[in-house]
Amino acid sequence: MQIPRLTLVASLIAIACSGPCFAADDVGAGQEIYQAQCSPCHSNQPGVNGIGPSLAGVAGRKAASLPGFHYTPALQGSGLTWTADNFIKFLADPSKLVPGTAMTVMVPDATGRANLYAYLATLKDTTAETKPAGPAVPKITGPTQADLDGAASATDACSMRRTIMPAPAIPTSKRSLQPTPKISEPSASIAPSSPPRCRRARSSTKA
Repeated sequence: MQIPRLTLVASLIAIACSGPCFAADDVGAGQEIYQAQCSPCHSNQPGVNGIGPSLAGVAGRKAASLPGFHYTPALQGSGLTWTADNFIKFLADPSKLVPGTAMTVMVPDATGRANLYAYLATLKDTTAETKPAGPAVPKITGPTQADLDGAASATDACSMRRTIMPAPAIPTSKRSLQPTPKISEPSASIAPSSPPRCRRARSSTKA
């Protein structure tokens, strides 16, 4: 019994598309789902978080790994990576795949979930690409001409302040300002040791 060629081709297509068939996904339709159901909580801009984390670069990203956003312990311990299969299962029923998650929005249509993931896969996280691989090494450079000019100006200003000031006068006490009294030696007065004797005139005549 031969299987008709048309039936065989249809079977192969069904097997190939048993998982998400992203080649035929509608990115435009996925963007519309994002605007209607995701944008109130999730930004599509790199590094911009809202109520939920940014969805830029979410495709292929490890769950709860975006820096700067506080995830629930449930999602942190899920161990998931946002592959197409995990993402589509998560949006079908977030609490079923990750009990305790804060995510409550569901996309019931499987085609809509596939289209949404196809759109999100076009969003790249450019902030991760610009991060340095290791710690930045400080670049050591010599002083510039502006630095030298500034140092010279500061030196000139300091030298101008160093003026020679006369030594302050030593204050003197009131006592030192008074003239020193001149002590004169007492003059020696010559006084006669005895009153002068009156000599009697000798008479030239005899009695």
